[in-house]
Amino acid sequence: MRITNNMIMNTTKSNINRNKQTVSQRNTQMSTQKKIDVPSDDPVIAVRSLRLRSNLNEIDQFLNTNVADAEAWLDVTQSALTTVSGILEDMRTLCNDASNGTKTQEDRNTILTTIKAFRDQICHEGDSDYAGRTIFTGYKTNTTLTFQTDSTDTYNITEQLSFEDIEEKRYYTGTHDILTEVPAQNDPVPDIEENVNQRIRLSYNNLKNLKSIEGSYVDENGNKKLITSTIDNNGAGTVKIGDVGEYKLITVDHTEQDISSGLTSQDGTKYDIVYCKSTGELILSDDVAKALKQNKAEISVNYDKTGFKAGEIKPEHYFNCTKTPEQGNPVEFVNYDKDGNRIYEDINYYVGNNQTITVNTLAADTFDASIYRDVDELADAVQFAISSYDAVEKIKKMQSSEQYANDTDQATLSKWLEAAEKQFDYAQENMEKLYGSKLTTFAEYQSKVDLATTDLGSKGQRLDLVKNRLESQEMTVKELKSSNEDIEISDAVINYTAAYTAYQAALQAAGKLQEQTLLDYI
Repeated sequence: MRITNNMIMNTTKSNINRNKQTVSQRNTQMSTQKKIDVPSDDPVIAVRSLRLRSNLNEIDQFLNTNVADAEAWLDVTQSALTTVSGILEDMRTLCNDASNGTKTQEDRNTILTTIKAFRDQICHEGDSDYAGRTIFTGYKTNTTLTFQTDSTDTYNITEQLSFEDIEEKRYYTGTHDILTEVPAQNDPVPDIEENVNQRIRLSYNNLKNLKSIEGSYVDENGNKKLITSTIDNNGAGTVKIGDVGEYKLITVDHTEQDISSGLTSQDGTKYDIVYCKSTGELILSDDVAKALKQNKAEISVNYDKTGFKAGEIKPEHYFNCTKTPEQGNPVEFVNYDKDGNRIYEDINYYVGNNQTITVNTLAADTFDASIYRDVDELADAVQFAISSYDAVEKIKKMQSSEQYANDTDQATLSKWLEAAEKQFDYAQENMEKLYGSKLTTFAEYQSKVDLATTDLGSKGQRLDLVKNRLESQEMTVKELKSSNEDIEISDAVINYTAAYTAYQAALQAAGKLQEQTLLDYI
């Protein structure tokens, strides 16, 4: 085969160009410290790099966004629960102190102020939020746990209760207020009486119509028995407890005014169940209470309530209910299924491939709705004692006044003082007994909060394990990515030097070809 000069020159230029490309590639490696610049440089490295980068992006999303967000949510929840637990511990201390020994009027005023402050602080902690999302309200993160201002909305509420919610309550009739002047001689002197009845307290007071009382129990033969009710528009009717019996029901506005001991109304009619609107209670006869307790009955009470005060719990976070705003369409909230099982609204964060963690804690599992009613009852008991004491002091002050120094007024004031002192004795005794009974109640509330705190701690520990694993995984993937993509600077310099030397040698060899031509051989 004949080799021409042009063929030699073309081949030489092609080789020089290839060496120049190698020099350019080695120079790029040296400046970028990367093995490849474009995928065509090494498709295997390019494909592996894409996979490692995708994996690293996922880990970064999990570690620096999802896990970090979950940690912040848990930290806010932890802070709120710790505060509430401390408040409940302080309330137990307050109850223990208030239930022992004689208190001065200054002591009672201090207790009243403190107990109201505790209630307000619990409401505040229940409304805690993270990044604008309320942490105790499940999926309804755009709404607070409690009413921030007074509301005029109407709710139809179905409250789940059981025989365990039946408790004793002391009611007082024949009470009187502070005198402003000496009563007439023929005015009857009030005679306070204490009545102890069984009751089921609902989660709200100042209620409207009672719609129904339903439920069930299992008899001794294992058969399910239903509890049904028939209630008319006036709130009167009957409640049938399985095969046990049928009981008469009445609705009243105020317990002390409309009902007395033995569940007898002013017209003398005997009733077995009294629904009191103002106090939000079902007062039960001994027969009804016994029937519910012995059969371990579960019941649901459906009622209406219009108007809520700032600080009260919103029903949609605890009960099945329908909200009817003053303006707008009704909105239904479902917290229990048809079998009475709680529907949990878990907010899950993805913290790994096919791995989630629940970050939220539901108010219904932490803050018992009865806390607020209990605090109000404690405050009412102290206020009753304060008012009763003031009534006694007012009469004593009137007795020492020259304006009422005559025998008639003094005799009248003496009778009223005796009644006022009796009322104060009852009020003081009621306060001590009520605060003593709430020691156990608040201990149970605190245990519930502490259990939620423990559960939160286990979530935090699990999240720490996930975080440690992701950090280790991130480091491993980064090392693999670096091993796949990066080149040692020393290797890059050596490779560049070798390529450049080869390129220079090629140029020198090519230069030799130009020095001689065919004429030199003629």
